[in-house]
Amino acid sequence: MKRTLLLTLSLSLLFGSISSPSAGAQGEPWLPAPGPYGGSVAALALSPNYAVDHTVYAGLRSQGVYRTLNGGDSWHGISPGDWVVVDLAISPAFAADQTLFASTGMWTSGYNIYRSADEGYSWEDVTPAWSGLPDPPRLAISPDLTGDGTVYVLGGLQTYRSTDGGDSFAELGGWFEAHDVADLAFSPSYASDQILFALVSNEDLFKSTDRGTSWAPSGPTGLTGGLSAFAVSPDYANDEMLVAVAADSGQLYTSADGGATWSPGSLTLGAAGQHTLLFSPTFAADRVVLAASSTDPGAYRSEDGGATWSPVGWYDPEHAYRGGFIGGGVYALALAPNGAWDARAFAGTSSGIYRSADRGIHWSQHNDGLPRLMVRALAAAPENPSTLLAGTGFFEHLRFDTTTPVESDGNLQLSTDGGRTWRDVSGRLEQVQQELGFEQGSESADPAFNDFSALDFRVSANSPAVKMKCYPQGAIPGVQLGILGQNR
Repeated sequence: MKRTLLLTLSLSLLFGSISSPSAGAQGEPWLPAPGPYGGSVAALALSPNYAVDHTVYAGLRSQGVYRTLNGGDSWHGISPGDWVVVDLAISPAFAADQTLFASTGMWTSGYNIYRSADEGYSWEDVTPAWSGLPDPPRLAISPDLTGDGTVYVLGGLQTYRSTDGGDSFAELGGWFEAHDVADLAFSPSYASDQILFALVSNEDLFKSTDRGTSWAPSGPTGLTGGLSAFAVSPDYANDEMLVAVAADSGQLYTSADGGATWSPGSLTLGAAGQHTLLFSPTFAADRVVLAASSTDPGAYRSEDGGATWSPVGWYDPEHAYRGGFIGGGVYALALAPNGAWDARAFAGTSSGIYRSADRGIHWSQHNDGLPRLMVRALAAAPENPSTLLAGTGFFEHLRFDTTTPVESDGNLQLSTDGGRTWRDVSGRLEQVQQELGFEQGSESADPAFNDFSALDFRVSANSPAVKMKCYPQGAIPGVQLGILGQNR
């Protein structure tokens, strides 16, 4: 759900501005409160050797690359903190070569490609010699990287290829310079079948059977409109299965013959958002597929190869113990290979990282070690100062008049233990305004709390927050909002 909120002023009006300590407390030291932690996650990369190393990488917009070595229990930064990460790609032979790539930058400041050959401890700039400003670069790595050294950098009408593992890149002409390639995927058996798929913006899904020398539409039969995302089955050699999403409608399509023909599925994702599709690494055995749109309040999961779907992670206030996505849209998914030893899945959202312990059925936040979210407003309950509500900001949109990330979107975070722990209590709030802060005409009001333990944040009709039209609109899970005496 998209909402616009004059957040900073609203919170100060609703709960009262946070002021300096009283005279009696002037001698007491101020201590930093942990969190709230998180960040806008653009990409996830799970180690192919996850069963042994429990390693996952997360690329954050404006805050660099983070890594976990314990399956998401904690995270730590491993790159310059000002990187605006666009994409991540990890070597299929990571256990041996320890290699991963990161695409970073913005159109206002340019883009760079970095490579690490030591699990992210150090990075080398391997940026191609751009022939012009590319689209935000996507990455694609050959499943036979050790043998053929192939890495693609996709910059729209500029596509670059390396055949030496990223030491050098050459711009591709011919078919590539005439097509705006938005995504590219290898057949898992690329070393033998030489098959590549390329998604071309506003056109079609194309297929090559000769390592990218020639291309043809994969088979428009059954497809309508352009595509926004696609994925290739890990068991493609046997099932020839593909899934794809229509950009304009969010309709899911499946193909069981390598893209020659397509059938509409039973799932329609939220349109106009970023669409993400993910096959389980052990799809041949478990038949699990995950799908998400950044405009939906959660993800979807199939256990029968995409025939039927169930919503997962959709937060239900009446069953809050089940967890779920609250803070922002889902932009990235990663799934560990199926096994009794670990059934974890990971999701990158606007406000941080969520983890599932049951292969994507239930989800909860796991942001320990991620950077602090920018707190634009802070309010304490008058009758219980241990309960805090923070208006946070994260990087979601790039303004046209700046070369640096602007954390203008955000959400609400709640702490009931004086700031020691925090949790999302609202969805994404678009373009949280900075212009109306505490220092610019904020007024304090004492709202009536009928039952504070129930998080009753209703106010009277004559509250300044209501009169100035700054009272939050919409719903916050677990919180009562509204005007006292009125039904909302």
